[in-house]
Amino acid sequence: MNTRESLFSFLDHSSSIYYIITDSRGTYRYANGLFRKIFGYLSHDISTKEFSAAIHPDDLSIYQEAIDECIEKIDKTVCVNLRHPRFDGSLFW
Repeated sequence: MNTRESLFSFLDHSSSIYYIITDSRGTYRYANGLFRKIFGYLSHDISTKEFSAAIHPDDLSIYQEAIDECIEKIDKTVCVNLRHPRFDGSLFW
């Protein structure tokens, strides 16, 4: 197993790190098990959701700035803190 495969395997099974992959429009393409558990998504329904639709309205400008920076500097990783509602309506940072 190469380093990249090892990293993805670790992230897929992590109990402390959640991650997602979206397409350029923000539609989920993948979410690891911890993300689906925290936010109450079933594995089969995640690909119909858009990440941006669930962002707290006050955080949309932060999200858009991060997207713009990713597009401008394609090899850069951008980390931001955003509020995202859980399935029960509570907010998670």
